[in-house]
Amino acid sequence: MSAYKTIATKMTRTDVLKAALENIKPKWKGHVQTAGRQEKGIPLNGYHGDDRSKKAKTDSNFAPPCEVMIPGSGSSKKGRGNNVVGGASNDIGFSRNADGTFGIHISDYDQGKYNGKWQNELAAEYGLMERVQDAVKIGAQIGERQTFNHPQWGQVTGVRVRVKKDLVT
Repeated sequence: MSAYKTIATKMTRTDVLKAALENIKPKWKGHVQTAGRQEKGIPLNGYHGDDRSKKAKTDSNFAPPCEVMIPGSGSSKKGRGNNVVGGASNDIGFSRNADGTFGIHISDYDQGKYNGKWQNELAAEYGLMERVQDAVKIGAQIGERQTFNHPQWGQVTGVRVRVKKDLVT
């Protein structure tokens, strides 16, 4: 079994998180699962299909039920979605902390592929998607995704946003 680690994030919005996950891994589109408001969360499965929420909380293999889940091998074996994490993988989950932020629950095994680089990419995409969704809410027109040359940060991926003058307060 592979122990689960919890990684803190600053992400708070489920819809934005789902969009960011599907943008950084297009093969995940339509496979990222979210818990309904009535549900207590989606249990994460290990590689063999074992429900990690049934482990003792003191067990390193424990993972709490999550609000957002990406299915790995175990979920695929149980008919809970296609394995999109890849290989002999465990599910990856996101549960809400007391402060409203999400924590990522990822196994030691899967951290080889979904490491700090992936986590930084997710955080950056989440930030972009959050701004895009906020702009859409006020009626802005969103252009195609582009790479810009920023004088301080080098090449940056973003989108062009057009806001009508009367929308700006």
